[in-house]
Amino acid sequence: MPWRFKKGALRKLRRAEGVDIAVLAGRLGISPKAVRNHEKGGGVRNQLLATYFRFFKIHKENEEAKQRRAQLVYWVDHGAPAEEPREVEPAGKLELLARRERELGLAEQTVTADGSPRRLLGLDLWHECHHACDLHREECLAVTGTIHKRDPVPEPAARRIDAPFGAGTRVVLLRQVARGLLFYATVFTRTAAHTRQIIECAKSGKPITVLVKMIVSPPEPQEKWKGFLIYQREKSSPALCPFAFVVENIFEARVPDASIPVDGKSG
Repeated sequence: MPWRFKKGALRKLRRAEGVDIAVLAGRLGISPKAVRNHEKGGGVRNQLLATYFRFFKIHKENEEAKQRRAQLVYWVDHGAPAEEPREVEPAGKLELLARRERELGLAEQTVTADGSPRRLLGLDLWHECHHACDLHREECLAVTGTIHKRDPVPEPAARRIDAPFGAGTRVVLLRQVARGLLFYATVFTRTAAHTRQIIECAKSGKPITVLVKMIVSPPEPQEKWKGFLIYQREKSSPALCPFAFVVENIFEARVPDASIPVDGKSG
């Protein structure tokens, strides 16, 4: 993590803005301990740093914002040029992964879990949602995989998916689309019953299929709402997203309705 906070700079900024450490951690989707580490001069991942910048409204490309960012962090030079903090997966990389999924004939699969075939969320559909999320608002989709990670739903996100605070959980489901092609899907539960099911499935390690609906909630600067924090790949910091997939039902893992092509050939 070549970006590092200057010792004490984040604490000074946070106090100047009148932000409690627990509130800041909740908005960023990280622990208060992680914030304290950053305040002591710890390293920070590129995407999380971009989220910090947006939270403190120093993300724009003007001289004042640039000066304030320079007062907050510095780049540890290991012979590599500084990478600008960003909030989303590089579009080029996601597009390449989606294209690979299409080339393998795996982009239009469906899964039947409740008696009706549902589109299986994968790299290509995620790419489509990322660029035009309103096309899939309230659409019921299927997500299959093993539970890779789970953590609490930050309070602002809980309000936007109508989840009682503390009842829901944020879950990352991992699915191997093909050899060397992994898909990480972040979904949210909003009921205690679904959260209990997720906990049990996490303990057993068995793959599951969940039916989800997309909730769209774009940034609202006046309410300090910047989006849902989701995970996009292994060892990445969460990135801001204007939509979330909310769990409607949970089943044992279902196989795709269509046969999965191997090396671009069916059967």
